[in-house]
Amino acid sequence: MGRRSGRRRHGDARLRVIHGEGQPKRGTTLVDDAMQPLMVDLRRGLRADDPWPLLEWVSAMIVAAQAPRQAGDEPLGLAPLVESFIGVDLAETTAALSVLAVLLDDADMVTDIEQELAHRTQPMPLWLRGLRETRVLDARLVDMPDARGQDLLLGVDWAGGGTGTYVVYIDHGRGTVVSDAFPTPVSIDVVVGQLRTIDDPIARGFGFESEQLELADARALVGEALDATTEAHHDPESETWPAGRPLLDWLLQTLPDGGVGWATRERAPFDDEDDTYDLGDLSDLDDSDDMVERFVDAMLAPVDHLVYEFAASDIARSAGVDVLDDAADRAALALVCASGDRQSDKAMLAWTPDRVEDLLLGTLPRSYLVGDRVGRRVPTVVASFAEWCLDRTGARKDQIAHVQDAVERCRSAYLALVSSPEATRLRLAVQDYAHLLGDPFGMVPVIDTHDDSDWSEYVLDHLAESVGGRDALLVLDTAPLPDEDLDWSTVPEDIREPVAEVLGLLDRLADEHFDVELRTAQRRFLSAVVAGDPDIFRRRGSTASAAAVIAWLVGRANGVIASGGSSMPAGDLWPYFGLKSGASQRGPTFRRAAGLEAYGLTTTLGRPEWLTSAARRQITERRDLVQSRRPV
Repeated sequence: MGRRSGRRRHGDARLRVIHGEGQPKRGTTLVDDAMQPLMVDLRRGLRADDPWPLLEWVSAMIVAAQAPRQAGDEPLGLAPLVESFIGVDLAETTAALSVLAVLLDDADMVTDIEQELAHRTQPMPLWLRGLRETRVLDARLVDMPDARGQDLLLGVDWAGGGTGTYVVYIDHGRGTVVSDAFPTPVSIDVVVGQLRTIDDPIARGFGFESEQLELADARALVGEALDATTEAHHDPESETWPAGRPLLDWLLQTLPDGGVGWATRERAPFDDEDDTYDLGDLSDLDDSDDMVERFVDAMLAPVDHLVYEFAASDIARSAGVDVLDDAADRAALALVCASGDRQSDKAMLAWTPDRVEDLLLGTLPRSYLVGDRVGRRVPTVVASFAEWCLDRTGARKDQIAHVQDAVERCRSAYLALVSSPEATRLRLAVQDYAHLLGDPFGMVPVIDTHDDSDWSEYVLDHLAESVGGRDALLVLDTAPLPDEDLDWSTVPEDIREPVAEVLGLLDRLADEHFDVELRTAQRRFLSAVVAGDPDIFRRRGSTASAAAVIAWLVGRANGVIASGGSSMPAGDLWPYFGLKSGASQRGPTFRRAAGLEAYGLTTTLGRPEWLTSAARRQITERRDLVQSRRPV
C-alpha cells in the first residue's frame, strides 16, 4: 500500500467549475450547466459510506484552484471557488463549505464561510457536523518491501463513531520526502494486517516491522518530509497526491507539537542481525601495502554469499565483470554494497531507477574518492549487479530495463563528478595527508587501484556543455560583463509593461544581493526569452513568478543560487519575489523560449554570454588544469 497508481478523475470538471464564469449570486438555488458536474460529484461524496470521498474531492478542488490552468497562467485562486459555493444554497454546497471551513487556512475566507453556514438548514451527517472534533488517535511506521521507503499510518477517529486511516508514503531513497499519500476507510489495525500480507517477490521471506509512534513524533516526521517535498518527488501515477495535501495538512494540525524528527531515528529499515552487515569494526586492518585491498575485502565479507553467486552468474560474465580477480571491479562492487551503514539482503536486491540515481549522483560521490579505473568501472558494475539482483527476485523484464536505462542516464554525470579536477585534487591531498600521519587506513575513503588512465576528455566535455561546445570552451575569456541595458528592440509594444515589471524585479534582486554582472546576465536572458516567445508575457502569468524563474535559472547557472545556498539558497528566492511556492515548474517554458533544451540540466545554460566573469573563471581554471595533465 506504499504506492498507488491510476488515472486522475474529474480533473476537467473541476477546472471547468473553478475557472467558469457566470456563477449565480449569493442566496439562490439555481445551478447552471457549468456547475452540474460539481453537484453530481458532491452529491456522490455526501452519500458515500465513509467521509473520505467528500474530503478527498474538496481537497483536490483546493489544489486545482491554486494551480495554473496551463503553463504561464496565474492561478485563479480560491475566492471564486468559495463564492460559487456560497452562491448556491443546497445540501451539496453546504457540505463542501463545511469541509472548506476546516481545510482552508485563510482566516477571512473561513469567516465568510462560517457566516454563510450559520444560515444554512440542510441536515448533514454526524461526522461532518463534528468535523472539527476529528482526531488522529494512532500512528504507526511500517517498513515497506521496496527497501527504500516507509508507510506512516495515521489512524483517524470520526465524530459520531467510525475510524479510517490516512497512509503517507515516506520515500527515503529520494531524500525523505512524501511521494504518495491516500486515505482508506478501514482501521489502522486492518491496514497493518494488509501490509503484512503483501505478496512481493522481494519481500517474501523477510521480516515485517511496524512501530507504534508517539502522536507528536508522527507530526514531526510527516512535517519534515513535507517540507522537503517538491513537485519532482510526486508519483506521476498517483490520483490522490498531491491532491490530498490540504487534507493531510489538516490531519497533522490535530496532532500535538513537540515531537522528534528523522535526525534522531535510524533511517534504514530491515536491520535484523541475521541479514545485515556493519562496517564499523575494521580495527584489525593495518597500514600494509595491500591495505585498500583488505578494506575492500572487509566491505564485501558480510555479503560474500551474494558476491560469489553474482561472480558465477551469466549476467556478470556477459557484462565482462569480474568481482573476484579484477581489483577495480571488486572495489566498485564494494562501494555499491557499502552504500549504506547497514543494509539487508532484501534491501541489497531491491533496485529502482531512483536508487540508481541516488547512488551514482548522491551517495557514492559524497562518500568515497575513487581512482580513475575504479570510477570508470562503477557504472558498469552497478548495471550488471542490479540486473542480477532483480533477476534473482523474479522482477519483470521491463523493471530491469528501466533500471539499466537509469544507469546509462547517470553514467556521464557520475564520471564527470568523480573525475573532476576538484575530486582529483582532493583525492591526492587526502592520500598525501594520510601518508604524513602514518595512518593510511584512517583515510581509506580514497579507493584507488593506482592504474593510470586519462579522464581529461570526460571533464572537458562536461565543461564544454556549460558554454556551448568545445570551440567555445577553448576561447572562453574572463572579462567582466558590462553594465548593459535590456535590448528593448526585441520587445513588442503590447508587452512592454509586463516586461518592464519583470526587469524591475530582476534589477532589484541583482542590486540588493549580487552585482552588475549578474544584472546584465539576467537582462540578456530576459531579452532572449522575449525574442523567442513573447506570448509568455501576453498570458495571465504573474510577472513576479516570471522574474523568479529567470533569476533562478541564471543564478543556478552562475553558481550563486543553489539548493544548499551560495549567496542565496533557492528556498529564499521565491519569498523574495512574494511567492508562496516555487516557480521552478515554469523553467522548461522559459528555457525553451531562450532557445535551450526545455528539460536540460538547471545548473547550466550553455551560453557564455549569460555567465559572469567569476563563473567563467572557474570554468577556465578547470579547463587549464585538465589540459595541463593530459598525456603528451
